[in-house]
Amino acid sequence: MRANALESAVQACWHDLPEHYPQIMLDAFVVMPNHVHGILILAPESAGQHGLPEIARAFKTFSARRINEIRRTPGQPVWQRGYHEHIIRDEASLADIREYIATNPARWAFDRENPDRSADVDAVRVGLKPARTDGDHRATPGDADVPGDEDEQRS
Repeated sequence: MRANALESAVQACWHDLPEHYPQIMLDAFVVMPNHVHGILILAPESAGQHGLPEIARAFKTFSARRINEIRRTPGQPVWQRGYHEHIIRDEASLADIREYIATNPARWAFDRENPDRSADVDAVRVGLKPARTDGDHRATPGDADVPGDEDEQRS
């Protein structure tokens, strides 16, 4: 994946957030072709501070405007309505999530929504192996799907 004007616009909006919301600190962030991941650290709430829903709304609004300026498509929807939030409760979880964000671009080749994903990637992703040549067609322990894929739909 290479950076482009749209990615740069989204990154700029992310980095601008503390100018609008001084109670936040930015942490890990990545722009993917079809989504973003980021960690915001919120200061303890006090009167007059905006919460996460307002900050997420503003990020989506600011970045959609910049994206639509670049694409010359004013007013077009860019983001889905909602967002996913997760409260990070300890340093170990923070480290795991930072690692996930940092390595997310490397997993893009396996993403089902990646239009450039090849059939070979599908075969590797689900743990398929070449047909056995010894005449034994029974499943072996290594023939199972990749661990962690239990909730993915198979077609």
